[in-house]
Amino acid sequence: MTVGTKLRMAVAGLVFGVMLAGCKDGAKHERPVIAVSVAPQAALVEAIAGEDYDVVTILDRGANPETFEPGMQTRIAADNAKAYLSLGGLLPFEKALTESLSDKVVQFDTSKGIELEYGTHGDAGHRHDDNDGADPHVWTSIVNIAVMADNISEFLCELNPKGAQHYAMKTDSLMAVLDCLDENFREKLKEAPSQAFAVWHPSLSYFARDYNLKQIALGQEHKELSAMRLKELCDSATGEGTRVFFLQREFDPRQASTANERIGSRLVRIDPLSDDWAGQLTMIVDELTKR
Repeated sequence: MTVGTKLRMAVAGLVFGVMLAGCKDGAKHERPVIAVSVAPQAALVEAIAGEDYDVVTILDRGANPETFEPGMQTRIAADNAKAYLSLGGLLPFEKALTESLSDKVVQFDTSKGIELEYGTHGDAGHRHDDNDGADPHVWTSIVNIAVMADNISEFLCELNPKGAQHYAMKTDSLMAVLDCLDENFREKLKEAPSQAFAVWHPSLSYFARDYNLKQIALGQEHKELSAMRLKELCDSATGEGTRVFFLQREFDPRQASTANERIGSRLVRIDPLSDDWAGQLTMIVDELTKR
């Protein structure tokens, strides 16, 4: 059995053994509810808390987080939750939600302590008030996931002191897996044929920072690229020796496919918002290290 296979099995057993994909909205809940913004947070809460809580994920599967607004059923679930774990307003829908939730819902920022990246989205920019211009995709990084897991563990211990020992044990096990994943990624990426990769929406900025890679983003917030601008970006990617072009599942592949042909790269569909964050990052590393 290879090291990579062992790591994937460890992650599957530890992180997703209790995974229910984040309970959604209208369901009846027998346990106290914790609401989170995105599925990767749900995976972390479930990995650490086990079966103590039902987890409701605010962002719908396949929705664009830049334009998303919670539906009525999701909003009701959030209002009735024991706690809401946000990303500190990094996502547009979080601000309205955090300002209008009942005072009975305990709120907590799981991104605290993360060194944020700015300016990754070019002229389109993300303007999220206190985190003006910060890249919101903090969960696409093993380093950041570790910070988030530690934050979540700390919060759960305060929320339910009786479970503190259990949460600490689960967190220690999770951290050991994260350390192994990070070490494995670093070793594999040393042998990558190129240190550059293309992506439609710049969702892998923190991943690229972790491993000294160059992310070349071609998309412009759902806007069509001009022919001249597309050529410039493709030429830049080709000049960097780009061999892989990552396209997020929520984006139309037509213009990306044209760009991929011009670059001469390999188009790979990814799902950065998946609850299987470890599987997604492992797949990305595998694609970057293919010969």
